[in-house]
Amino acid sequence: LAIANLASKFYPQELIFLYEGWFEETVSQIEPDQKFAFIHLDCDLYSSTLTVLHHLFEGDHFADGCVLLLDDFLCNRGSKAFGMRRAWLDCVAKYQPELTDLGLFGTSSWCFIVHRD
Repeated sequence: LAIANLASKFYPQELIFLYEGWFEETVSQIEPDQKFAFIHLDCDLYSSTLTVLHHLFEGDHFADGCVLLLDDFLCNRGSKAFGMRRAWLDCVAKYQPELTDLGLFGTSSWCFIVHRD
């Protein structure tokens, strides 16, 4: 996988975790005590994004300073009413994480740093 090869240039292979498959079937593979330093989330749809973000926030899977790249954030004309952006806004409203907004990445992605208390 291209993303694993790229990540292995910066991190040891044993620190890289890829979860392939349907989101609702793979989020349960994340160990309860797993913390992530970098997450590239490519879900496309509201429902799949909500499934993953809910699991990550509910399970407290963000390491302090985790870089979270939301791949399809500005799809649907950047509307807050659809897709990944809507799911993100719903989760931020529910979990109220402390964030640093790093802004636009590429053509339709958005990047945040997630801070822990």
